[in-house]
Amino acid sequence: MVKALDDAARLAVFERDNHTCVRCQIPGRMVQWSHVIGRRHKCVRWELDNALTLCAGCHMFWHEYPTLSGDWFRKNWPERHERILALYNRAGKVNVPALYAELRGKHEI
Repeated sequence: MVKALDDAARLAVFERDNHTCVRCQIPGRMVQWSHVIGRRHKCVRWELDNALTLCAGCHMFWHEYPTLSGDWFRKNWPERHERILALYNRAGKVNVPALYAELRGKHEI
């Protein structure tokens, strides 16, 4: 189920971000699924507001300079930032089947 959720969330984020790196916005670059709050935290792993598409270079920047990248994200998407922090801080159990059904309803897999 985790793999299916990962696939559904990745596809939804790529579609939302138009398969383009949201940081450098250079067209045609291969993009990766990146998380604001690390994906090991299941309470926000599949939350679309917690994810963005980055090219390999920007993804490397994201992990090498977490303070700078966090500030950049907060400035560009303040509402998303507040929402994922609230979700993370109230972290509870994730209803994986319900979340998968919701993601499948939004984007055909």
